[in-house]
Amino acid sequence: MKVAFKTFGCKLNQAETNKFKIDFLKNGVSVVDLKEKPDLYIINACSVTKRAERKLRQEIYNIGRNYKGVYLIVTGCFTSNLKNNKKLKSLVDKWFPNTIKDDLVKRVLNIFHIKKKDSLLTDPPLKAEKNRAMVKIQDGCNNFCSYCIIPYLRHEIISKDPKKIVREINALVEKGFKEVNLVGVNISLYSFKNKNLLSLLKYIVKNTNISRIRISSLWPTFLNNEFINFIAKEKRICPYIHLSIQSGCDKLLKLMKREYTLKEVKKVIKRLKNNQISIGTDIIVGFPGETKSDFYQTYDFVKWAGFINLHVFKYSPRPNTKAIQLKNKVSPFNKKKRSKELRKLGQEIAENEIKKYIKNKGKANILFEERSGEYWLGKTKNYINVFLKTKKNLYNKIIKVNLIKSFKNGILVK
Repeated sequence: MKVAFKTFGCKLNQAETNKFKIDFLKNGVSVVDLKEKPDLYIINACSVTKRAERKLRQEIYNIGRNYKGVYLIVTGCFTSNLKNNKKLKSLVDKWFPNTIKDDLVKRVLNIFHIKKKDSLLTDPPLKAEKNRAMVKIQDGCNNFCSYCIIPYLRHEIISKDPKKIVREINALVEKGFKEVNLVGVNISLYSFKNKNLLSLLKYIVKNTNISRIRISSLWPTFLNNEFINFIAKEKRICPYIHLSIQSGCDKLLKLMKREYTLKEVKKVIKRLKNNQISIGTDIIVGFPGETKSDFYQTYDFVKWAGFINLHVFKYSPRPNTKAIQLKNKVSPFNKKKRSKELRKLGQEIAENEIKKYIKNKGKANILFEERSGEYWLGKTKNYINVFLKTKKNLYNKIIKVNLIKSFKNGILVK
């Protein structure tokens, strides 16, 4: 039997798909590309925006038109509107919501009458993305921000046992991996038997030899002094934090139900910057009620903060969320205009931050991931792209290099 996958959305979805692949392989099922005509095709869905949902619909139609006879399963984050759509319903064999994702492989094996095999690897490590491995530590969110559909699709908060996480990471180390990325829906909510995220990080550092530990997106006011000090001092934890901020305007933060103020966010950013920790963020433009003045408050905030990585999203109304009922909608024209303007600012800031990094550091240890043309590509610990021109094979090697100058969307080194 052969199975192929398509994954939309976040790193958590990617991590879950990778685990599906490994579990299928353990049970004698071949993992192939779609062009190899699989018996089963699994789509791991995302509905965080209208655009993501449109891509999902297009993929389902593509399979229905061009791959007749393939058994199609859709799992992940999908809305009831999709599941109840008559056209889509006729093309999808099974819809598996997030609540039964842990049993997906078992259910599929039963559908195809394949006997589940026993294995010593009861909790296998996830396959790497390039040479960085994603390790799922948490699932679910109950914040119910007014624009976000995810709590309706992944409401139950589940945190993985630290012992299982450590076992997974140590298995990756044995296979030669040098970096792990700890992922979840909202890892700020991690809690297992009185262990929070900081406790987990300390446990991982103590009980593994992984060279680099990367942390995914965090709630801004989650970062207290103890957490920031630990990241700053622990050399194996990458000094880069992605803060999920969403707006630089208090009025909009309140409408979004983010439950923090810009003043509180600025305090956190100052602490991170004072400890040489780089910052990335997400910003939503065109949220209902956003005036020109509100937008430029966010613009000025972004300019002040100096984010090395800025993701800008145009507000996308999602079913069942509170924001969909808000008045004073922003026109598509203004959404597009503001998005373009903020992205341009983000690029300018990133270029400036990169130049400062080159000047201040001079040298850096780089984990190289892949070759692109005549360059080997890697990343600094604070998530800056690096380009090294060489004929040598640098895959999965950490090498100390000289930082030369800004180049493309990163740094040229030698």
